Amino acid sequence: MTKVTVGMPVYNGGALFEKALLSVLQQSCRDIVVLISDNCSSDETSLICQKYAAQDSRIVYHRQRENLGANGNFDFILEAATTEFFMYVAADDFISPNYVEDNLQFLLENSDYAASTCPVRFSTGETDSAIVGDCVVSQADPYDRLMSVLTYRCANGRFYSMYRRELIADWRYSAKSFVGGDIYFVLAILLKGKFNRVDNGFIELGRDGMSTQADFYLRFSTSFFNYIVPFLQFARETMALLKHAPLSIRVRAFNFFVVLNARTSIARCLYYFKMYGAARLLKRKVFG
Repeated sequence: MTKVTVGMPVYNGGALFEKALLSVLQQSCRDIVVLISDNCSSDETSLICQKYAAQDSRIVYHRQRENLGANGNFDFILEAATTEFFMYVAADDFISPNYVEDNLQFLLENSDYAASTCPVRFSTGETDSAIVGDCVVSQADPYDRLMSVLTYRCANGRFYSMYRRELIADWRYSAKSFVGGDIYFVLAILLKGKFNRVDNGFIELGRDGMSTQADFYLRFSTSFFNYIVPFLQFARETMALLKHAPLSIRVRAFNFFVVLNARTSIARCLYYFKMYGAARLLKRKVFG
């Protein structure tokens, strides 16, 4: 029985998507389901999907009649998956041929781990775990696991891990659409299990992620206040995750969010008044 679904949400992915798809189809573990949701693309993406779906029976191709939005497209794929394990590969990401095999083997042998990934690298060449955010998180206490990720300023490379699907099956990205929502997802899963990184292979994350785009904060802003304090909902949702945590943990998290939101608020105000140099300096203080 097939154990792994690779979900590929795509919108106007073009040639980069074809490269990403080939990296999935060329896995050493051949027994996979490749679930593609084409979010009503207007470029050659549909032709690429149809071409490979006709050649490879492992591909299940859905073309949406209307654009579901990025979060809706992620939700569609996760809801459609039925296998024991699940992972996303974005339209501009690439995985090494051993990715599925090695991470599947690890998860089958280590039931206390919720997820596993290969070493993460960015398309810019960055591979430092302290920057890309793919370190092993193996503390026995779930709140210690959560806090180790929350308070360590780095990218969220471990988001594109292989997961035990039962632990994420009820997740809906569209219901958690706020700045920091991807990190919140990882924090929620850390309460259910540990995160691993195997030693070999790679997953290369593209440059076109949402957080790198110029209007990133505007996409989540429903008001001027929300624009100025973009991490407020992230703070509220995370503190709710910690409602049963020891008081010392909740105090640490509260202090972290006070500083994060204060610094970010000042930076957003500086951007608003076009004081870009000072804003960039403060951003480095916030994100490292």
